[in-house]
Amino acid sequence: MEGFGAPITNVGAMVINLLKETEKAFTEHHYDWDDVSFIACQDFSISIENFREIAAAANYETGYGAQIVARDLVIVMRDGHWFSRGEYDGSEWWQFNRRPRYPREHQNISCLTVNQANEQIGERVFVGWEKLSALNRREYAESRH
Repeated sequence: MEGFGAPITNVGAMVINLLKETEKAFTEHHYDWDDVSFIACQDFSISIENFREIAAAANYETGYGAQIVARDLVIVMRDGHWFSRGEYDGSEWWQFNRRPRYPREHQNISCLTVNQANEQIGERVFVGWEKLSALNRREYAESRH
């Protein structure tokens, strides 16, 4: 039986080294350490050297259960793209995020949530996972004509 302070283990897990996982994610997206602008969490930044040292010693189990790596850890690249921690039921990975592009069109909207859209329509049409343009489809369609 594990006691207080014992490592958290995830069911069906494979042991991953955080530094190797990070470098693999960089390679998959054609980056290297020279492309890193900064590494941070919600509250502070850390040096690249400090991250690399601690990540080299950080082996964790990526399976199902609890998320092990800090969930607000981000690595921001010089081109504005960034890596954040992805997680589903304890299975973890680096999620690549592209810097948003400024859209060519501007649109006034009336809904930001599924509930707002359903109230305007007067019936339950949306249940979730909708894009902003879908929630505002009347306004969007009218502006396109």
